[in-house]
Amino acid sequence: MGRFGLRGSDWQTVEPQMHRTTERIKTLVARLREAQGPERELVAEQLLKVRTRAAPFMIDLLDTDDTSLHDTAAWIISGAGAPAAPALEKALRDPRVRVRATAAELLGILHARRSLGSLMRALPDPDAEVRQNAAWALTRLGSAAIPRLVSALGRHAGLVREQAAWCLAGIGRTAVRPIVKALPRMLPESRAEAVLVLGRIGEASRTALRSLLMSRFPEVRRGAFLALQEIGGSERLSLFLPLLFDPDHTVRAA
Repeated sequence: MGRFGLRGSDWQTVEPQMHRTTERIKTLVARLREAQGPERELVAEQLLKVRTRAAPFMIDLLDTDDTSLHDTAAWIISGAGAPAAPALEKALRDPRVRVRATAAELLGILHARRSLGSLMRALPDPDAEVRQNAAWALTRLGSAAIPRLVSALGRHAGLVREQAAWCLAGIGRTAVRPIVKALPRMLPESRAEAVLVLGRIGEASRTALRSLLMSRFPEVRRGAFLALQEIGGSERLSLFLPLLFDPDHTVRAA
């Protein structure tokens, strides 16, 4: 038995077929680049029939000023589903901004959990659109992304922490408990940012924020107070009275 459980004689039959399919895909991709209008649609339909195999060959077409060509290539790649993820992960490291940005967006559309690490590494990308698309894709992953995002929020600074905070706020309610649990392990500036995230999550964070008014970390107590004020609604005055006598002047000033 050989590769993929095939006998040698079977593989001798399959290998030329795979080669012919690859050559056909390359020909269709070249035609797609040159074609216009109805002809491009016909070529796209042919590529869609072999979309799983064709997806890696479509990546180069993402770097074009031809909006129709770009969108057609993205449509074929997304049609390939999960098998397109490895090619898109590789595209996140492409030197071309448009390729990286579209790859991040497509991984979000595909809900590609296997690409979590690659998307996290894209958060500090030098291009704003790539960062935003990677953050959006991570937000789409929801609970699966929370541990990595909370870790990034607590241990990194600058763009990574900023993007992780945006993602966690977008994920919402399910991120509240992991954020609160991680606060003691975070850097002080990260703790302050984390409490701001809880405030952005809103009403779902109210109970947690009330308990954080008694935190041993002054930046957390101050942030919890400000977050509750931002969320609004009625809070018992007695909840805030201890803060007037807080040993930390920044808390008292809040």
